[in-house]
Amino acid sequence: MYNELYCSFLGYELKRWFSSKKTEQRLAALAILDGQVKLMVAELRNERLALMINDAVAVADGALPHEYALAIEQLLKHYQRYLSSSTPLQVVLAHRWYQALNIPRPQVPAAELAASLKYALRDLVAWAPDEMVCDYYELPVQSAGQDNIAVVVAEKSLLKLWAESISNYSVSIAGISTEELFAAKFFTVENKPNLTLWQADNQPMLLQVASNKGLLVSRYLRQFSNARAQQGDNLTDLIDNLAVEVQRSMDFHESQLKQAPIAKIRIAIDHPQIEQVAQQLQQQIGVTTVVERLPDWSLELADPRYSDNLLIGALTQLTEQPLQESNG
Repeated sequence: MYNELYCSFLGYELKRWFSSKKTEQRLAALAILDGQVKLMVAELRNERLALMINDAVAVADGALPHEYALAIEQLLKHYQRYLSSSTPLQVVLAHRWYQALNIPRPQVPAAELAASLKYALRDLVAWAPDEMVCDYYELPVQSAGQDNIAVVVAEKSLLKLWAESISNYSVSIAGISTEELFAAKFFTVENKPNLTLWQADNQPMLLQVASNKGLLVSRYLRQFSNARAQQGDNLTDLIDNLAVEVQRSMDFHESQLKQAPIAKIRIAIDHPQIEQVAQQLQQQIGVTTVVERLPDWSLELADPRYSDNLLIGALTQLTEQPLQESNG
């Protein structure tokens, strides 16, 4: 269920976009963020991605959902000559547009679990059951004695509005999914657990732990939203405070989840002294710490300050998602 959430949030099924006779296929990713909408289009050539388009439309502070819909349409209209009905479009929602939480598994038959979520969540989120779109995935591991599931919920009318805006153009929605999943997808999964730190655009820093089992830990460090400003004489304070949070997550991962120790820390932080951050964090934590680089295929057009990580993760997922025929 974990991998399925990449493409199933609104019930979309990823079709078999790739014909065995094709050597080239265009893929697209759309990120609906806080204050902007971004579009990235790439071409898959002989199993290698080549980035063609990376553009964004700003949306005013406090803008309503229909203004984001207009930004979506502006981007898709401008680049429609590069898209077609066979172009899969993965939509990524910033954390502002949904809620993600772990809840005890509802005591209903497995076949009824998804449908029961909106009633299990009615006292936990702001929307009435009929206004929710819900999905869930199984947690790869959890603390002893717990039987929780990870749930994602968003407002139905909002997602319907944006899906309708997209449907006016020649693309096919492959899925609508979440910031946490595609932030994790930016980092190549390794067999041993890795702890990753991602931040861009003065947003809260996202700390995650993942391995070949899946996404094990995901938490926002909101106190580091202004980390970029902490440099020079203030860099030590940043490292000290960051080391506390990293160590806390490592302890939870090992003692509560009973997992192998973190093998590597990988950072993708918009900071002018990122190399020093990595070096000093490694000295404090005692775990190999590296600066994550953008994939080669994205270097020419992607933002080196890591603001395009979600789109890169979404395009990467489209090339890796197990393909299946749609029943629709």
